[in-house]
Amino acid sequence: MIDTVVIMLDKGHYFITDPQRFSPALMVRDEENIPYTKHVNNPTKRQKEDVYYPRLTLHYRSYGKKFEQPLAIEFSVPKLLYGNNLDELEDSDFKTIVSTLKRRCDEMGVKIWVGSLDNAHVSTIHFGKNIELKDGYTSTLAIQEIAKLHGSTQQDHNKADFRNEGHAYQIYTKNRSIVLYDKMADINKPVSRAIDKDKVAAQLSLFDVLKEQNKPPEILRIEVRYTNRRLLKTELSRLGINVELTFQQLFSKVIAQKVLQSHWERIYDKRVHFALSMERRPQAVLKQLLLTHPDMKPKRAIELVGMYVLARDNAGLLGVRTAVQSLRPKTNWHRFKKQLEAFEDPPFPLVVHGFVNDIKTQLKDFKSLRYSVAVDADVRHNQS
Repeated sequence: MIDTVVIMLDKGHYFITDPQRFSPALMVRDEENIPYTKHVNNPTKRQKEDVYYPRLTLHYRSYGKKFEQPLAIEFSVPKLLYGNNLDELEDSDFKTIVSTLKRRCDEMGVKIWVGSLDNAHVSTIHFGKNIELKDGYTSTLAIQEIAKLHGSTQQDHNKADFRNEGHAYQIYTKNRSIVLYDKMADINKPVSRAIDKDKVAAQLSLFDVLKEQNKPPEILRIEVRYTNRRLLKTELSRLGINVELTFQQLFSKVIAQKVLQSHWERIYDKRVHFALSMERRPQAVLKQLLLTHPDMKPKRAIELVGMYVLARDNAGLLGVRTAVQSLRPKTNWHRFKKQLEAFEDPPFPLVVHGFVNDIKTQLKDFKSLRYSVAVDADVRHNQS
C-alpha cells in the first residue's frame, strides 16, 4: 500500500487558526510584495510522545501580481492510523485516515475544509510492502543477493548503493528510488542512519514486543518512492492506470501492487535469473549451453559462462559493468546485455533462493500484514 505521502492544498482549502505554530510565525502582509518564504509547523515534543502527527509546510510564492500559498502536508499514512508502518492498510481505511488527518491538523492550528483532503494533489508518494521471509532467510542475505542483479536491466542509468552495513540497498534517480531494507534492523537504528527516519514511540514499542518472541518475523521492506508527478503519471499510464494524482485516487492497493510488481520484475529480469542460482558448476553450465544451443560457437559459450561466473560474484552485474567501463570507457555495454538473452530460458535447472518465491508470492497475493493485532492477541492470551 502507500506509506509516506506529501499532499498539497491550495489557498482556500484550509484556514490558519494559530499562526504562531509556524516557524517563522505567520504575519498579515501585503501579499503582492512578499518574496518567497517557507513556514514550518512540525509536531511538538509532547505531541510526538502521544500520537503521530504530520509535518506542515506553508509556502509563500509571488509571481508578479500572482500570489500562491500552497500548504504541504507530509505524513506516513499507516503511522497516522496505527502508530507504526509494520501494519499495512486496506482501501476501506481511507475515510478514517482523512478524518484523523483533519483532526490532527486542527490540533496543529490548521483547519481543513471538508472534502479538500480527498482531492488534494499528491507531490510525493512512497508505495511499499512488507515481505515476511520464511525458512530462515534474512533480509540482509536477500538484499545482498538481489543487488547482484543490478546493472544489466532497465535500471541502466540509475545509481545504487548499500547502506547500514548491508541492511539496505537503494537504486535511485533524481525523481524516483527503489529501496530494499531490513525493516526490523532499521527500526532499531538511530534516526541519523535509519532509512525510516520518522521514529514513533508506538512503533518502537511494537518492535520490542516482536523482538521478544521466540521467532521474531524477518521482514524485507520494498519501497518505490516518487518525487516527480510527471514521472509518476507516465509510469502509471504504462501500467494501464489512468487516474488523477489525488490522495483519494492513489490510495489503492491495486495501484500499489502493480507499481511494486512492475519494479520487481524490472530488477528480477528473466535474463539475469541465473545470477541467483544457488549451486551450479561453471563447466556444467558450459556443457548445457553447448547442448541447448547446437549452433553456438564454443568461444561465445565460454564468454557467457564467464559472464555467469562474474555475475554471481559478490559485486554482481553492477560490479562487472563498473570494472569494464572504468578501464574501457568506450565499451558498448548494451552488446554484453544482448548476450544475456541466452539465459532467458536457462539451459540448466535453476534453483534460486527461497526468498525469491516469498517476494513473488506476497507481491501477487498482496495481503495486508497486521503485527499489532497478533501482539495484542498474544498479550490477551498470556493475561488469561
